[in-house]
Amino acid sequence: MRKVKKSSRGFIGSIGDDLPSLIPLFFALMIFFTALAFAFTTINEKNATINTYLDSLTIAKTALSDGSFASLSEFQNTGKNIV
Repeated sequence: MRKVKKSSRGFIGSIGDDLPSLIPLFFALMIFFTALAFAFTTINEKNATINTYLDSLTIAKTALSDGSFASLSEFQNTGKNIV
């Protein structure tokens, strides 16, 4: 019987042997975090739209309210609250 000599050919190392399983894992994580970032961006856009809508409602409410102010300081405080 012939003795088989151990050869180092084809051996890449410990990480090289796991490389075929690491590539799909890397792509799966990349897709997951991309989807997560997209969701956060969409939520932030919706929140900005809602905040703009609420600010416009505040301005409209102030504009349609009665126009009498008791003093200049009350007028200035109302203006600061709008902006």
